[in-house]
Amino acid sequence: MNAPSTSAANAVDAAPPGGYASPQRLLRVAEQSGPIARGEVGRALRRWGLAELIPDAGMIVSELVANAVTHVRTLGPVRDRRIGLSVRRLPEGVLIEVHDAGSPLVVPEPPDLWDLEENGRGLLIVAALTDGAWGTSPRPGAPGKVVWALLKEPAPATPPAHPVLPTPMSRT
Repeated sequence: MNAPSTSAANAVDAAPPGGYASPQRLLRVAEQSGPIARGEVGRALRRWGLAELIPDAGMIVSELVANAVTHVRTLGPVRDRRIGLSVRRLPEGVLIEVHDAGSPLVVPEPPDLWDLEENGRGLLIVAALTDGAWGTSPRPGAPGKVVWALLKEPAPATPPAHPVLPTPMSRT
């Protein structure tokens, strides 16, 4: 089994699994966009019976939305100042997409882990939580990009080959 990928260097210009989809929800470029996005993703996961993915999915969507808010705010006047969010269940897992009108993703160099900077580690966290199944691609027919992450569903528990019987308690 391969070790999880924590590299952020090989994900640029990779189309999302299942192809591109229009955003299901538009969010304002604001601080409250992260909590709103986490709520949307959490509701979808509960609806699909995948509540155990909420902590990791929440971390992933928080990072992607925070990056989108940060990058879109640096733009001058642009026509589309909203962030798009999609969450889809695919055979491969749950796909989270964040759409923004910002410039194409520039993959950061891996940070010095001893550096005291508070920024620069988010996509490495996304890569670790998704075993490297994340990427970015240009938005079709619009400026900007889509950053996506695929969170694999947990494997169903397999019963033991032989039933485990309780051992009788001894009386002393």
